[in-house]
Amino acid sequence: MDSTEFNYLNLEFIFMGDKPDAAEVVRTALADRRLLGFVGGAVERENSTEVLAEVATVSEARDAVLYRIDAKGKLREGSRVTKLVHELKNSTEADYVLVDGDEIDGPTPDDDILGDLGATNELLHGATLKASELVLAAGFDDNQITVWNTDSGLMAMPTQPVFSPGIARSNRPFLSLARTGNVITATVEAKRPRRELYGPSLMMVLDLERQVILEPETDSPAEQAPQGT
Repeated sequence: MDSTEFNYLNLEFIFMGDKPDAAEVVRTALADRRLLGFVGGAVERENSTEVLAEVATVSEARDAVLYRIDAKGKLREGSRVTKLVHELKNSTEADYVLVDGDEIDGPTPDDDILGDLGATNELLHGATLKASELVLAAGFDDNQITVWNTDSGLMAMPTQPVFSPGIARSNRPFLSLARTGNVITATVEAKRPRRELYGPSLMMVLDLERQVILEPETDSPAEQAPQGT
């Protein structure tokens, strides 16, 4: 099956409070319905726990039909998103389920309800990074930063997040690695765009606990499905 036939939508399961088994609960619920896609690791916030799933759909319709994998590994058309999401919300006991960022049963919860994300550590690398500028960028007068020399320049590990707009242009390019739970975000800031092909900033996100919902049999049609991003 050609990769252009696949579309993925995001289902975000939000549980209020601490729920260490959230990712496994979501994966089990999706696997029981034999859906095609992926489940990320749990992301802990101050007041809640979130799990992001990517499920394959037949089309980009608003109430799209989802793909499912039958017992022989063949792809079939399954339920529509709206119907299935309500079932998943009940079976996982999630407080909210967002479909591509929107809650299906009411207002989408904001950060005041969910709380801040867990503490992040950032590692910055530049040719001439200055600890004083990093302190200013982080916005904390008493922030502590460890700075050391490497063969490729200075490295700095602050105890508080650093915001890239506060880094002097003379200190670019630099690399920032931020980790929140199982998710690592890498940001590369250049001094200026590379002609018209690339902008001055590039961001990449890696979920260390991302896994498939179901493991299709070898050489089955489902195994040949595109792997998403």
